[in-house]
Amino acid sequence: VEFNKNPKEMKIVNEEIIKNAINSKKPIIIMSAHLGNWEIAPRIIAKKYIPMAAVMREIENPQINRFFVKVRGKEDIKVIYRKKAAKEIIKALLKEKRALGILIDQYTKNKNAPIINFLKPTRFNPAISKIAKATKAIVIPTFSYKKDNEYILEFKEAKEFSGSIESFTQWQADIIKEMIEKYPSQYYWFHNRWKE
Repeated sequence: VEFNKNPKEMKIVNEEIIKNAINSKKPIIIMSAHLGNWEIAPRIIAKKYIPMAAVMREIENPQINRFFVKVRGKEDIKVIYRKKAAKEIIKALLKEKRALGILIDQYTKNKNAPIINFLKPTRFNPAISKIAKATKAIVIPTFSYKKDNEYILEFKEAKEFSGSIESFTQWQADIIKEMIEKYPSQYYWFHNRWKE
């Protein structure tokens, strides 16, 4: 993964999706996964379209933290650590008018998380579904990957919350599953995702 790839060299697919979402004036959630060059997507979005906020786990190792600060560059990206994130998320989305980026594919310890089909039945984090329901945000599945020696940033069809938490979460899992099946060598399993 080439973290420092120049955004100008990226091919952008379905750019109208994010432009339409911005024009709607509604909150925006960028939903993604640990696939391909996921670190560059917020940089491009913040530089070309809208300031970003990214939810992440705080890393205890200061050297690794410094690495990720460097990777994220000088673009307008606010980091929100997962612990006590609720107020900062709402502030970023509604007050600061930032797009909120969340990698949603990791295992969740939340025993109340719905069990859905993500390659096989497993608990899946419903955070995006709950935030989208509460804020009436537009959720845009977004992936950065490499295909035929070309770096691509792709926006997929956006969706507002509808149905139930379970069905909206299943929609997210289905899109990530589709991308994993297309580009299996670019999916990163950092931990035992399917503990059940």
